[in-house]
Amino acid sequence: IGEGAAAAVHVNMRGTHLGDYQGHAGTGKTFSADEVDMMQFRDGKIAGYRIIWDEIAFRTQLGLD
Repeated sequence: IGEGAAAAVHVNMRGTHLGDYQGHAGTGKTFSADEVDMMQFRDGKIAGYRIIWDEIAFRTQLGLD
């Protein structure tokens, strides 16, 4: 979605937890979590970028909580 000098993108991240994440060794479990990336543009370049993602779903699927 884009309007003026801003755009937003919905992403579904999927993967397998193989490496260290915040002090937690890889579990080998798979995960799927949604995120929204929001960008602001100025002079044709990205001037601001923010990611909001469902870390609770991610951590729950990996058994980290």
